[in-house]
Amino acid sequence: MIRELIRRLDLKERFRFGEGAALSQFEQWRRGFILAVMTILIYQSVGIFYQAVTLELIRPGGAGVEAAEEGKPAVLKREDQAFYRLIVERNLFGSTDKTYAEKVQATGAPEVQPLSALLELKGTVAGDSKYAFAVIEEKGRNNKQGLYKIGEKVAGATLLKIQRDKVVVRYQDKEETLKKRDMAEGPIVPGGPAPAGAPAAPASGTVALNRADIMGSLKDLGTMLSQAQIRPYFTRGLPDGFMVSGIRPGSVYQRMGLTDGDILQEINGRKMKGADDMMELYNNLRSSGRMNLNVQRQGRTETINYVFH
Repeated sequence: MIRELIRRLDLKERFRFGEGAALSQFEQWRRGFILAVMTILIYQSVGIFYQAVTLELIRPGGAGVEAAEEGKPAVLKREDQAFYRLIVERNLFGSTDKTYAEKVQATGAPEVQPLSALLELKGTVAGDSKYAFAVIEEKGRNNKQGLYKIGEKVAGATLLKIQRDKVVVRYQDKEETLKKRDMAEGPIVPGGPAPAGAPAAPASGTVALNRADIMGSLKDLGTMLSQAQIRPYFTRGLPDGFMVSGIRPGSVYQRMGLTDGDILQEINGRKMKGADDMMELYNNLRSSGRMNLNVQRQGRTETINYVFH
């Protein structure tokens, strides 16, 4: 169509002006006309492209847009809150001014429980950090107990210090103290008098124990440790057993005939140095038929033989 218009308007064919001035003027007019026509065509093509894109976005099933009903404008689809959870969790927009409760509500993350709701300290053997240990119970369905040394972890808490009747742990990037419950405070005084009515074990003799009578004191290792103060004992800087003091009346230690200041050095011929040896003592009291215990009392070493019935 454009070529036909140009052909019809070609003055050189229909009018013979004879000179180059008129021809040059016609040529300028012809080029301007072609540019105008090309501009109109490009403008229309761009408009058609944008109309096609708009139709694709508002058609049924289009991403992020609800299908428009006849005679109604298209409506943007609103995504579920979970769709934006990643933005909140990673704080992509730097919105750190929210409170902790708001963050928990936005992300659905569980609230961090306090340490006292997770753990209970049942007993400690304080002293040199290499030999000290704590009996800690994880609260829950099974109330699991375990022996823990410095540096070990339990329920997300790292054990930092073990002291008399308490431990210091790192929990949620801060230090917290966990204390043993229902434990009378008092200094450890080795060599003090035996509790009233407590029969001292005979030197190198035999002691008969009724297991039924002592089972109440042996519910778990934590219960056993709570009935006296126990700490590692050293000779010339080397571990040489455990010193027992602060013995409670009616405790398993009193029934065994031990007195304050006794040092438990060997069990069944095995040197007592660490947590495993205290666990062996506990297991023997609960289930063994016989047990031998070497005890240092007032500077003398005695062997006590226990028979259970």
